[in-house]
Amino acid sequence: MSMIYFLISLIIWSNGRAGVIISAEAGTASFAQILNGSCINSFDRYDISALDCQTCDPAANKAVSDDGDLCTCADGYKKVQDSGTSDLFQFTCTSCLSSEMAATQDRSRCMFCQNSTSSLDTNSGDCVCRSDNHVLVEKDEAGNWLANKTCVACPTNTKVLSSNPYECAACSHPDAEMG
Repeated sequence: MSMIYFLISLIIWSNGRAGVIISAEAGTASFAQILNGSCINSFDRYDISALDCQTCDPAANKAVSDDGDLCTCADGYKKVQDSGTSDLFQFTCTSCLSSEMAATQDRSRCMFCQNSTSSLDTNSGDCVCRSDNHVLVEKDEAGNWLANKTCVACPTNTKVLSSNPYECAACSHPDAEMG
């Protein structure tokens, strides 16, 4: 299997100043994630339409989304659409932690942690599995929301990703074993 690489070269003119030339490997990051590197603060995202950095207001419990494209709610908070608007960018963030709940990955709702398998971590704003090599689950196989966030064991020869407690990953080398 061959790897395909590409180079993105772009000079961004914003507010009368030149930006940087950007290079990327295919499949490693979204265009917005690459451009976010030109924003100074960790709570800024690069708005491609405005060609400028836009702030995701931390005082309003907002943060940059994982893909770098949008503002979302910070860990432990859910999105509540502002009344009287259909604009998806107009929302407030409401604490799930105040109800001893965790926000879902998409920040659309709050869920309790299933006490038998997980507990609420107020630092991360999410549930934490009590057993090793267990992954957090919010939905069933059909895509329906569960009553509570729960933990299930990862399949054989996979491990929970330290960067994502919702995903089990297999070792990339066929002769290696997860240890």
